Formats: sequence, C-alpha cells, structure tokens
Amino acid sequence: MDESVSPGESHLVHEKAQQFILDLIKGPGFRAGDRIPSERELSEMTGISRMTVRKAVGHLVERGVLERRGTAGTFLPAAVINRPVSEGMFSHGISEIVRQCGGEPGSRLLVFERHAADARVADRLGIRPGDPVIVMRRLRTVNGQPFCIETTHMADARVPRLVADDLLGQRSFYELLEQRYGIRMHGGEGIIGVTSASPQDANLLELGRDTTVLLFQAVSLDVDNRPMEYLHSVNHPRMVVFRSTRGQDRDLIGN
Repeated sequence: MDESVSPGESHLVHEKAQQFILDLIKGPGFRAGDRIPSERELSEMTGISRMTVRKAVGHLVERGVLERRGTAGTFLPAAVINRPVSEGMFSHGISEIVRQCGGEPGSRLLVFERHAADARVADRLGIRPGDPVIVMRRLRTVNGQPFCIETTHMADARVPRLVADDLLGQRSFYELLEQRYGIRMHGGEGIIGVTSASPQDANLLELGRDTTVLLFQAVSLDVDNRPMEYLHSVNHPRMVVFRSTRGQDRDLIGN
C-alpha cells in the first residue's frame, strides 16, 4: 500500500492520484455539475489507497476544481456564466453568451401569450397602456442545467405573426429578430440587484426555498434606439456572474 512508501514516493503517489482524477473529469464522460466516483471507487480504479485518494480529492476541492456537497458526494462545479455588463451586452443573446463561456445553451418555453400592456410595461416599451404585447417566459440552461429564468415583454406590432413554435428548439431569438424582422439589437439600460426566489422560480432553478437570486431588469434598444424588449431575468446565484467589461474585468455580483 502507498502508506508504506517514503515521503518523496508518497508525494509522487499523491500527484498521480490527482492527475488521474483531473484526466478523468476532463474526459467526454463528465460535464459541469456531474458527480465524480466515490473515494472507494477511485481507489479501486487507481490501485491507490483511499487515504491518499481522499487527500488528492481534498486538494482539488481547495483549488476549486471540485466541490463537496455534504453526503451527496463530490461534484464538478456547476458551469459559470459570465454575463458582461457593458453597452455591448444588449447586442448578444443569452445563447451566444453561453457558447462564449464554453457551454451548450438550452431553452424551455414556459409561457407564450398576448395581452394588454399595463402602465409599467407600456412605459418601458414606449407604447400606450392597453396596446397588445407578447409575453415570453423561458427557462435557460447550460449543459442541461438551469441557470436563469427570463421573462420578456415585446410590443406585438414589432413582431407580427410571432408564435410559440418560433421559440422552440435552440435557435437564437436575436437571430430570428434579425432574419425575419430586420431588427438588430444595439444597446439599452439595465439594473442589477438581488431578491428572494419565488417558490416557482426556486423549483425551476433547483434552489432552496427563499434563496437569494440575482435579478437583472433591462430595456433593450434596436439600432434606431427604439425600445424593443423589456426583460426581467432571475439568475442562479452560483452559476451566473455579472462582470464589468470596461477596462479591466471585475466581478460585480454573483458566484
């Protein structure tokens, strides 16, 4: 057993255990958020004692490569989505942002309906109260894991004949706007804050009840500086970071 070897050899065995784990989790069988094999299983796979494997896992946890979740086991950290906070953020859809972070974007349509704009929505979109608006609510995922819930209001007159089926699949909504309606997003204004997740949102994001989440509210403009979209985005606190991109990057909030 490796406990009987010299200190120098013990260090080499420890390094070997770490490297085995790193090679394992970088392989095609693992993705962000996955549970890794137990210490017993890793010991059997490597022929290295459980004590040494435990130390190797602990070191990787300290480095942030892995994370322990109580009795549930040890996992790869969930994917982190860096949402840029700059004028350019409004010209990129969330699918493109996820891909830039190295993830595979996904979306599930929760709500698609038309109704009359209330005073608040009308003010944000520059329309009259009572004008018809489209409301879309979507659960966004990265590598199959939910990371935000986005509710979008748009003036119906800007996107005539838009139907729910247009939002199914993995097609970027911003691409659809440009290709079908000739609308290109350019800028906007947004506010970042925190709030307690509603029971429904907590369930969708796989969070505990009343967990504090990141809230992003924004009005996106087209290239003619006309309001196009009023967005209300609820973000997973451990999977999303809002990052300043003016000058040197710095985390503003999240994670």
